[in-house]
Amino acid sequence: MGWIALPDNCTGQSVEGNYVYITAFSDDGLSGVMIIDVSDPMLPVEAGAFTTPGMPQGLCVVDGIAYIADNNALVIYDVSNPSSPQPLGSWTLWDPVTN
Repeated sequence: MGWIALPDNCTGQSVEGNYVYITAFSDDGLSGVMIIDVSDPMLPVEAGAFTTPGMPQGLCVVDGIAYIADNNALVIYDVSNPSSPQPLGSWTLWDPVTN
């Protein structure tokens, strides 16, 4: 029905309500999550975006909270207002070799 341009390397997606959340990274080092409003499937538009510290590999969005697998960390964002995502926290697996 419609289309929108995305970065080169899309790695995951999640859908909640009228929004599609897409993890992606590009060869120029940018990485993060794009939030696409698909309330009009003929005309999807970017509603918001945010960067992540590594290369995001996948995500799940539940009740306005995005959980992103990003390299060796879990990054958590409040996306209840898609145009203004807010970081909530992160968790990194403890590594006995480096910690």
